[in-house]
Amino acid sequence: MSHTIAVYKFGGASIKDAASVRNMFTIVSQANTTYLIIVVSAMGKVTNALEGLLQTAYQSNNTDYTTHLEQIKVFHLDIAKQLFPPQNKVFAALETLFTELENIAKHITRFTDFNETYDAMVPYGELLSSTLLSHFFEYKTMPCIWQDARQCIITDSQHRNANVQLSATYNSIRTTFNKPQRYITQGFIGSDEQGHSTTLGREGSDYSAALIAAALTASDVRIWKDVDGVFSADPRLFSKARIIEQLSYKEAIEMAYFGAGVLHPKTMAPLTQQHIPLRVCSFLHPHLEGSVIHDKAKPMPLCVIVKRHLFLLSITSLTYDMVDERQKQTVFNILYQKGAVVLSSQQIALSLSICVDIGTATIESIIKSLQQAYKVRYNSQQMLISMRHYTKAHLDTIMPLLSAVKMEQKDRHNYHFVIDDKTDAKPILAQLNALL
Repeated sequence: MSHTIAVYKFGGASIKDAASVRNMFTIVSQANTTYLIIVVSAMGKVTNALEGLLQTAYQSNNTDYTTHLEQIKVFHLDIAKQLFPPQNKVFAALETLFTELENIAKHITRFTDFNETYDAMVPYGELLSSTLLSHFFEYKTMPCIWQDARQCIITDSQHRNANVQLSATYNSIRTTFNKPQRYITQGFIGSDEQGHSTTLGREGSDYSAALIAAALTASDVRIWKDVDGVFSADPRLFSKARIIEQLSYKEAIEMAYFGAGVLHPKTMAPLTQQHIPLRVCSFLHPHLEGSVIHDKAKPMPLCVIVKRHLFLLSITSLTYDMVDERQKQTVFNILYQKGAVVLSSQQIALSLSICVDIGTATIESIIKSLQQAYKVRYNSQQMLISMRHYTKAHLDTIMPLLSAVKMEQKDRHNYHFVIDDKTDAKPILAQLNALL
């Protein structure tokens, strides 16, 4: 085997149960290098479970959270019992992490900063998964050095969406992963200069893997997913979606921004600077080539990107001021502070329409902040559809179905429109499938 540096990233779906862990081990054992950094997410839906634990502990200020904590413990211990003999030291290691997690939950009050507490608690999903996996690799006589990513991913203190300090992070990564051996570490998490845990935004593990790959100038970067690569549309929604064997960094960034779930939007930036190709592979079909993302532009088919569970806000000044750049900046800053992501916006003289993904915020908290200066109306359960690389024929076919569109934007490469997910989506999605 060579000493070529490789970075493999495995998401929650690829390590969701004992069978998946064994499959992951097989994939890693077949890597053509022993200089390998394995980046892992929390197992299955554990991040969601930890968010539920946090919400309950924060809101109730009592022991109601114990049910959530017990479910998280049982989930991990059940997987461990299927993978290890009873005396294996993994059980003591997991119990240590469970105790730390419980201590955090015990000391949460309604006066605790929610975002900072989020970043203290939610990383335990990655700490638990990487601990279990490193012990499994050792048990299978293929040891991996366990590394706490918070010691080498250095960020600012913008909790829940921290900005990486690239120079300090790259230097720390090079110092930490400096020998040709196998390592296992966590995605999504880091720490600020005071040593407090931070997170990089939901689904940020891809970004973590890209940072490590760029710092080490890795030659083989693979993100293992439950799909066979990057598709022209979500294959779960569109039967005619086809795999895109090669696409450019720019294309991947555009697709990720508008909601393609295969990659985190920030993933490409570190790789582009080092011209490092990224391969999206299937952990279900690891023999397939998948899709490669690199710095060469390739002809692209029509791509349809669907993002659901959005809100459409209509915002008007209480004093009927014109919507100018100052007003927009104020509104966008409020949304940013709440952790919401603006996907599309449109203005007329007196109002601003915004299609927004509110993330883990509540619509009530966002409306309350905006209502201090604005009249706000909103629609929930909205869907943003993006047609990328459309032609006039595509638009001519789809337009007769778009009478219920609430907002639309078009440029030479993209046509975006917002519709109601519950009432208007089905015939439009069917027609788009036919166009693929």
